Amino acid sequence: MAEFIVSGVFWYGFVGWCTAQLHLYMGFYSRYQGAKRWISWSVICLLWPLTLPLFVDFVSQRDAGGDSHD
Repeated sequence: MAEFIVSGVFWYGFVGWCTAQLHLYMGFYSRYQGAKRWISWSVICLLWPLTLPLFVDFVSQRDAGGDSHD
């Protein structure tokens, strides 16, 4: 049981870190400096189940030229 919990925490953290790094790479934190940047990075890392789909939607709309999926 402990291995399951440790594995779940590891993967949750790893995917969160990757999502936050994707946002950093795309310039989402360019308006923030210092502590605000790290706070924003941390929030995106912790809330990756919400921020990853939003990021994918943003990239798909940007690549499609801003057209809506509707």
